[in-house]
Amino acid sequence: MKEKAYKKEILVTIVFIILYMLMGHTASLFVLFPGLQGGSVWGFPVHYIIPVLTGWFGMLIVAILAALVCNKALTHKYI
Repeated sequence: MKEKAYKKEILVTIVFIILYMLMGHTASLFVLFPGLQGGSVWGFPVHYIIPVLTGWFGMLIVAILAALVCNKALTHKYI
């Protein structure tokens, strides 16, 4: 039973690491694909506001989800 719990914990950790990296490195998309830089959101250039929003609010949402998932896993009967 513990092996299954450890595998689940590792999988959850990997998934949230990938989500954190995606949220934190959104600006790289605008460097890799300069064609995405046109346009604006709320009066700000897209290549400025999208990385700020995903960096701040995206990380916040991922952190809340990670806390909820990890707390649920800790109270699960396997551990």
